[in-house]
Parts: sequence; structure tokens; C-alpha cells
Amino acid sequence: MDPVSPWTLLRAALENFAMAVWLLDGKDRVERWHRTLTLWAEDFRNRADHEADVNYVTGPWGRTGTQRYEEVRQLAVSLGLPGLPRPSATKIIAEAAATAQLEPAQTRALWRVASGFAHGRFWPNLRAAEVCDVSRAADGYLVNFGVDDEKLEKLAKAGLQFLQHTDRRYKARCKAMETPSRP
Repeated sequence: MDPVSPWTLLRAALENFAMAVWLLDGKDRVERWHRTLTLWAEDFRNRADHEADVNYVTGPWGRTGTQRYEEVRQLAVSLGLPGLPRPSATKIIAEAAATAQLEPAQTRALWRVASGFAHGRFWPNLRAAEVCDVSRAADGYLVNFGVDDEKLEKLAKAGLQFLQHTDRRYKARCKAMETPSRP
């Protein structure tokens, strides 16, 4: 196994679970709506960028990403919600970490290392990989890096804590929505 794949896979899980925490833990329904619409708007903005790159043209009944983005923006306006800023992964992760009783800066740091691996950067090897072997080469040394299980476990545990928090919040919200049965 290479030292990059586990970090990349757990990064995706951490981001998704952090987003679920962030969506479910808005202080009230209005904030949760705003957060949801912010993410929808970003999704349609990304779709519009892709459509522009490939010169995509919709069929007679289809709508473009730009048109869908505008629909979401109009929905936010009709609900009296403020503008729809671009969501920031670092902000979402930090806010979700605080809510899920994780240390925000440390959780964000784990995500940054995993992102570094995902984007092919060299520095994560120096911070979160384990040197498995060093051998002399003609012009220097060859360093073989492997997965540092202890550091990777911290990322996995943070993702698991986000998932467990999401599960508890979701169940609590479902229970709150239940109405007592009538005789």
C-alpha cells in the first residue's frame, strides 16, 4: 500500500462528515437553511464552471448550472437569507470540530496534511509519513516513506467522531420532529 491513498480516502470522509455536522448543527432552522443553500449554490457554481469549460448547451427543457444557481439565490432572497458566500472547507471543518468536541486547529491540521497528500505535495511526507528505509544512491540518498499508523489513526478517529456526532444529531432532530400519536 502506498502512503498516500489512506490519507486521501480519509480526507474525503472527514470533509463529508464535517459538512454533515456543520449542516445539522446550525443554531436554528434559518441558519441550517442558509448553510444548505450556500452549499447548493456552490455546487451549481461549480457545475456552471464545468459547463463553460466544455461549452455545454442544455436541451430545450434543461437548465444550466448558472440558471440553477440563480434559482437557489432567489430562494435565499425569498426566505430573507443573507447572500450565499463561497463555503470554506477550513471554516466548515473548524466549526464542525468545535461542535463535535474536537480541537478545531488540530482537526484542521489533520485535514491539511491529508489535503497535501491528495494534491501530491511533498511536505506531508515530512509531517505525517514514517521513514521506512534510507539507502545510499549515486548522488545522495533514497528515502522510502510509509504510512505512519499513529498519525493516520488520528485522522480516522476525527472522522469517526464527526460521523458519530452526525448520527446523534440526526436522530435527535428526527425525534424532535415526531408527533405524539393520538388515541
